[in-house]
Amino acid sequence: MILSNKIVEWRHHLHAIPEIGFEEEATSDFIAQKLEEFGIEVVRGIGKTGMVGILKRGTSTKSIALRADFDALPIEEKNDFCYASKNSGMMHGCGHDGHASMLLGAAYQLSQQDDFDGTVYFVFQPAEEQGTGAKAMIEDGLFTRWKMDAIYAMHNLPGEDVGSFLISPSSVMASENHFKIEVLADGGHAAMPHLGSDPVIAACNIVPALQTIITRNLDAIHEPAVLSVTDIKTNGGANVIPTIVTLTGDTRCFSDETQEYIKGAIERVVSGITSAAGLDYNYEFSNCVLSTINDAKNV
Repeated sequence: MILSNKIVEWRHHLHAIPEIGFEEEATSDFIAQKLEEFGIEVVRGIGKTGMVGILKRGTSTKSIALRADFDALPIEEKNDFCYASKNSGMMHGCGHDGHASMLLGAAYQLSQQDDFDGTVYFVFQPAEEQGTGAKAMIEDGLFTRWKMDAIYAMHNLPGEDVGSFLISPSSVMASENHFKIEVLADGGHAAMPHLGSDPVIAACNIVPALQTIITRNLDAIHEPAVLSVTDIKTNGGANVIPTIVTLTGDTRCFSDETQEYIKGAIERVVSGITSAAGLDYNYEFSNCVLSTINDAKNV
């Protein structure tokens, strides 16, 4: 078979049957079927719908893993080509159909070769979009059941030249962290604000002050990061000063040290502004996805 044509065919098939994280049953079945057709051992159910293909040659104990994700996004596809999504409200809009097809292509190619000595693991990871698929596979023993000397992955990046690759010897993907800030006050009537306390003014002051953490406290070249307040809610009304304003947001950075600094700096800003206004606050900061940091010697 002409492998490039097959990879396109597989990608079109997967694009037409998108499934969201941890629900990729048909997708998993298709990938497992292809691996088995190539003569590759398949272990399923690693991280719920994830799987590992195992290809051994020779007697060496050396091993590498090649990884791809295969979940889709919960959005409606607007395309009308023949392989557009058949599943309402789901679409391969991030290219994971291509990732999975490329890894199937690599699996086929290596299955036809006898010129290496060791083991190649083909890791198909679910639920990348949710940020929990890799964690689920690790918790199911991905790195304890199998010895992997190194693991390699790639992600498409539209806009780059065809055939080009961007590689970093250190951080390559940022961590994702969510925060929630509650500004607490007595509230009151809009006609008599002096009889209560107002969390809205303090919350409005907090939003721009948080931006100084990135623009004035971090080195933009060596510690790039972003911080966004993405939602503001109150329990007030048009003529009611609320008792609580809730700010939620997202921050991203490339190192654990920067992540810890931002976590502490957010509370420092919130504490200072609410204290000056005579108000209280609640603060939560949670890490959703860790940074992807390449091992320089394997790049």
